[in-house]
Amino acid sequence: MTDEGLRLLQRTWRTLDPAKVAAQWRARLGALDPELAARAGAVPPAELVEVLQALLNALDDPERLVELAAEWGSQPVALELSSRHHVLLGDALRESLRELLGPAWNPALQAAWLEAAILVSSVMRRSALRASGEWPRPVAPVERE
Repeated sequence: MTDEGLRLLQRTWRTLDPAKVAAQWRARLGALDPELAARAGAVPPAELVEVLQALLNALDDPERLVELAAEWGSQPVALELSSRHHVLLGDALRESLRELLGPAWNPALQAAWLEAAILVSSVMRRSALRASGEWPRPVAPVERE
């Protein structure tokens, strides 16, 4: 992530009411996938906001970011999420932020949130697969000529 992207994320996050972000995210998720929204409802809004805040604070510290994302990816609730679920969760968050930020939402901000979501989701998904025993998958050895 570029320094500018990081600044954009942190600057816009400070302008938002975390409770409104959590409520809007849940509403958007409900519109995208009611079953997933019901499962996500088990996570208290304050915990969701705490996770987002911690990830934003760690974006400039790659080792810490990977550590946090891997930790959350191996939690029981995350073990049940498919790659499609991760995409939907990210889509719901970005759409919520777009709605809450209104005219402040722009292509640079969208790109920064997308980059952060892809990074975090990838680490969380791999961590969940490892915790479930599905990763690493057996790979046929490559023969060299």
